[in-house]
Amino acid sequence: MSCTTIVALWPGEKTDHVLELRNSWGSAPVVWDSFYKLYMQPVPYDNYLLPDPMRRLYQLWKRPDIPEAARAVLLLCADRLYVSKLHYRRMADDIETFLKTSAWTGVNHWPAIAQFLRDDPDYPAIGLWCTSVSDDPFEGEWNEEKQASPFDWSTAFEVYSELESLKAESGATL
Repeated sequence: MSCTTIVALWPGEKTDHVLELRNSWGSAPVVWDSFYKLYMQPVPYDNYLLPDPMRRLYQLWKRPDIPEAARAVLLLCADRLYVSKLHYRRMADDIETFLKTSAWTGVNHWPAIAQFLRDDPDYPAIGLWCTSVSDDPFEGEWNEEKQASPFDWSTAFEVYSELESLKAESGATL
């Protein structure tokens, strides 16, 4: 069975898998389903798991009419986005706020992720590997010898820094 992994990050240095949550349908799909139902205009036979709807879904983090707490949770689902220790409590609060609007009834890892962050683990940052059926987003590229190259830290971004940058770009208070 697939799992969601909480990844401890030492940006620029290393990563470590610190907690596995069984059944990866309890992480990103919870968020995707909620965003799809609340903020996208479905068309017949549309499926948020297909490439075009998924691209549209991930662009929603830029919409100022969507609550920032929800957008922060959406960003945490994206590959190579993470939360710095400074923002653990904020992300836990944002997860709990987001869950109040979610109608998801299946497996749900978000309460456990929020509690993990509330416990203030001693790692500089935390990221998610939302499903073990894909490559770990915090590893480098695999070569023909089935070895991963060093991770390119320039491709990783902090969730709240991204949200603050968007505010600065738009000149608006989101």
